[in-house]
Amino acid sequence: MKQTQSKTLEQLATTYLGSPIPKYLADLMQYSKQPPYAQEFTVRMLQLMQIAKVQPKDITPVLAWSLGNIIPRILPQAWDGMVPPITTTGRHLKFDAYVRVNPWLKTTENPLFVDLGCGFPPDTTMDSASRLVEDNWRIIGVDRSFAPFMLYDPSGHYACFNANNKFLYYQNNMQISDRASFENPTTIRTNLIEKFHLLRAELPQFISEEFAHIEKDGFQLFVNKIKDYESEHVSFIESDIVDTGINNADIVRCLNVMYYFEESVQQQIVEKACNTLNEGGVLLTGGNDPAGTHACYLLRQKENSQLVTKEFAFSLENLISCSVVTFFTIHQPPDHSKLMAKTMGIIRTDESFWPDFSKRIDQLMEEKELCKRDSNGVLQFINDDITYADLAQRTRDLWLEANREGFGQGAVDSLKRAGYNAWQNCIKDIALDPNDFE
Repeated sequence: MKQTQSKTLEQLATTYLGSPIPKYLADLMQYSKQPPYAQEFTVRMLQLMQIAKVQPKDITPVLAWSLGNIIPRILPQAWDGMVPPITTTGRHLKFDAYVRVNPWLKTTENPLFVDLGCGFPPDTTMDSASRLVEDNWRIIGVDRSFAPFMLYDPSGHYACFNANNKFLYYQNNMQISDRASFENPTTIRTNLIEKFHLLRAELPQFISEEFAHIEKDGFQLFVNKIKDYESEHVSFIESDIVDTGINNADIVRCLNVMYYFEESVQQQIVEKACNTLNEGGVLLTGGNDPAGTHACYLLRQKENSQLVTKEFAFSLENLISCSVVTFFTIHQPPDHSKLMAKTMGIIRTDESFWPDFSKRIDQLMEEKELCKRDSNGVLQFINDDITYADLAQRTRDLWLEANREGFGQGAVDSLKRAGYNAWQNCIKDIALDPNDFE
């Protein structure tokens, strides 16, 4: 990887994609200004794009901008090596539905759901609990760290601090944040740190393990907030996710986690999950965008004390990605990422599907005022001031329309023509037998 750092983005794109990335998109990516770890991420993304047969002019401006502005701020190197346990409300609604109607899953009388790498605040775990508790599920969220101090500002941006009052990470309020707030985050971050120390001074020097909360001038400081999420059916364990000590689970969910670990650790997580599961239980790995789109996942089931891969599935929007999550990898790509790239390459070369599909998506992107092609066929932003929440909603609407028009089934048919066993699964995502790739 070090050899690639001396190359320009133009050289890298030519090597992996066959031609340079158009200037408009390259300017959004800001490759030459990225720190080395973000440049390495970009190279890994280009390598997956090569397998996926992505053309430079088809890179969306949302993806290009995210590489220049989001990636340098969310990778572990930006937080002293810590994997920021950030997630968002509503992110895993699709996966909750997948659990409830999954044809593979065989549950016990009092089923146990384990959410590995649940994040903090554990929004997705609590989303799942609200839907699964009525079916008598018990929920355990597991993460390496639940910060003892959490501060919200009046706009809903928050920051977390450790027991020694050290700043750990912060997260924008996705509902109100526009591109400028991601491009210039220093003011928000500095203000949160200053307010934390003011409010922290009003608390005892030594705090107990109990939940506490103080508020001043619209800022709210929570102490041991993880305690506030626990209930009769929901609990949390601060633990290394490789070995939680949990047994008799019916489902282990490990989403948006594998990217962060070396291949050997990824394999350890899978092996330990097998020990955690009951016979007939399932392991769900993969990832998705914080907005809940761009889902890509693998389902394995425990049979005769071993995990057997049953289904690889992905949502249609991965084929023309507006999210870095489709190509997100920090070490060796996890299994679902490699399968996604290979599957994209098959579909993108299908002349019976791809030309009509890509043309229609171009039309929908322009109708939704997301982006449009210039005279050279390069996708460009239409509205520079769009908020993240608005962008996410328009993207969801676009792909709902594309699925209504039958393009999901069209992608399935494309894979079938290429000789793969493919179908639309229980939540209408594109699915296939991953063993076909072996």
